[in-house]
Amino acid sequence: MERANSGEYVIVPEFHAKLKDLQKAIDQVMHRIKVFKKSLEDDLAISIDLVSSNAHTFLFECRKKEGDGAFRRSKKRIKQVSIKNKRIGFTTSELTSLVIDYSDFMN
Repeated sequence: MERANSGEYVIVPEFHAKLKDLQKAIDQVMHRIKVFKKSLEDDLAISIDLVSSNAHTFLFECRKKEGDGAFRRSKKRIKQVSIKNKRIGFTTSELTSLVIDYSDFMN
C-alpha cells in the first residue's frame, strides 16, 4: 500500500511468471544501487541518502557542509544537480547507468 499511496501502482508478480522475472530484475537493480551507495559513502566518508526525483528517478543527497569538502577530495566524477535546504543533490555516471536499467524495467 505504501507504493500505491505514493502514486506507484504495482501488479502482484505472482499473477504471471514474466512478472516474477521482472520484479526480480527490478529488485536486483535496486540492490546494485544500494551497494553502490554504500561504496560511495565509504569513498567519500560521508552519509548519503538515496532519494526519488521526478527528473532523474533517483539521486543521492548529502548535507552541503559534508559534501563540499568530500567532492573536492574525491577523484570520482560527481555531478551536482541541486542545492536546497542545506542539502546537495548529486549523481554519478554509475548511478545514471543503474537508473537507466531501473527505468527500462519499470516501463
